[in-house]
Amino acid sequence: MGGKTAVDPSARYEWMDLTRGLAVLLVIVFHASAIPWMLGVEYPPALHWLGAAATPYRMPTLLMLSGVLLVKSLQKGWWRYYSGKLTYVFWPFAVWMVIYWLVNRGGLPIDDLAYWLDGGYLWFLLVIGCAYLIGPIVRLVAPWGVAVAMVFGAMLITEPFAERFLYYGAFFFLGAQLGRDMQWMSLLTRRGRWLAVGIAIGWAVAVASLRIAMTHELIYFALSVIGVFAVLLGVQRIGDNPIARFLRWMGRNSIVFYVAHFPVILVVTYRLMDRGIYDPWVIAGAGFVIAMLLSIALVQVRDVVPFNWLFEAPTPSRSDWALVRAALRTPREPSVESDDRDVRHTPRPALSEAAEVPTDTRAEGSLVPQQKSA
Repeated sequence: MGGKTAVDPSARYEWMDLTRGLAVLLVIVFHASAIPWMLGVEYPPALHWLGAAATPYRMPTLLMLSGVLLVKSLQKGWWRYYSGKLTYVFWPFAVWMVIYWLVNRGGLPIDDLAYWLDGGYLWFLLVIGCAYLIGPIVRLVAPWGVAVAMVFGAMLITEPFAERFLYYGAFFFLGAQLGRDMQWMSLLTRRGRWLAVGIAIGWAVAVASLRIAMTHELIYFALSVIGVFAVLLGVQRIGDNPIARFLRWMGRNSIVFYVAHFPVILVVTYRLMDRGIYDPWVIAGAGFVIAMLLSIALVQVRDVVPFNWLFEAPTPSRSDWALVRAALRTPREPSVESDDRDVRHTPRPALSEAAEVPTDTRAEGSLVPQQKSA
């Protein structure tokens, strides 16, 4: 009515999953050709143009989606909030930083703090992890206020880690503001939607065609925000089809695709180059296909020990915590025999379900190999 589109709250997670899946797919496509290029292989012009056109929106979209559910995540309480981020964000970051170090040739030493602060291709997890650490600030300051302060701070600070965190963290907290006001989409007129789409397409073409360097400037931030809005509006109109269902599934498992694809593409590139194969399309195609297939395989076993430890920290179950609490409450007897007898006759609490995986932590990023990352 009146050219406005209503948003179905029950479908919000589906479109978020679809958007996240699409963004991660673009990340993998980008890395399939960017990694070989960083190692000296020719960059196919068509893939270079596509990667450049998506640059203003690829990572900002993932960051904003990560922030959308911040307020809801805070409602779980301090313990579940911070333990969840440690389990599902910082743990996979640490694990795959080690894996990346093992497969990368000539990167920084793993005991160098600069290696961890740089984050390599996992910088996205580092940014959202740090954003989650300060996330409770939104209880004191509106998320949009935090976003504005961060983007201006990024223009004043030159230290690489802080500048990157402030700039991209601003997208995260802008997403948190959207999470509070999800009905914003229904308030845009048809003319407003088409204006956003037009600006987004025009800016993408300009960046790719004119080879504009995306620095951390306010104008670039604003144009990226408009582009992300256009992406979210466009995703709302995608119906149910096999491709959309696959992208939703990919979005729900985006952490697996994000952390796993880069080392795979890197290894494939090394192997092909060692065999004298330098055709950019062959290397990019092989890297993309193998990375996708292996990531899909890892999704199938991501809930199986020990494969799940690649993506989440091993945590005690609720029954294990119950045993610990019971042990702390039980007075210790001086006799070893009595202790053994008490243990033998104490029934073990029933097992309970594992803690839920917060959907707002499943998101991913892009960067080139460590030794040549910016």
